[in-house]
Amino acid sequence: MHGIMLTAFAEYNGQLYPASACHTETVGDVAEAIQAGGAVLAWHDGQAVGSARYAFQGDACWVARVSVLPDYRGMGIASAMMEALEMRARQRGYAHMQLGSRLNLPKNITLYQRMGYGIVNQYQIAPDADVQVTMVKRLEAPIAEPA
Repeated sequence: MHGIMLTAFAEYNGQLYPASACHTETVGDVAEAIQAGGAVLAWHDGQAVGSARYAFQGDACWVARVSVLPDYRGMGIASAMMEALEMRARQRGYAHMQLGSRLNLPKNITLYQRMGYGIVNQYQIAPDADVQVTMVKRLEAPIAEPA
């Protein structure tokens, strides 16, 4: 997961201000985040090509570090991972999905909007920083956890 994330986020080096914290995360940091919530991996022909992390907080499932290797983008992998996370959240009775992105990553914003996420908050952590957004999707009624 760590390698997928770093490879997927490499294109943002020097493009974001402040830089994404993912660039300084260690394998241990990723393992700790997974233990605090969970993660999904996407596979293609036996190779892990995508990953995403999540954590349940309040009535929401927070999604982070949605990552797809560049050669596998445009194949629906990010959407499939998000759908899997939404199903997991619904099975556990959560009402919302939440994630953060930046307005200067329009492909990411468009992907999430296409999936039903809406921007509910915009903010900057410093006057010259990128505008960051919180996006939310209300989930359908929860489904029963499989027996």
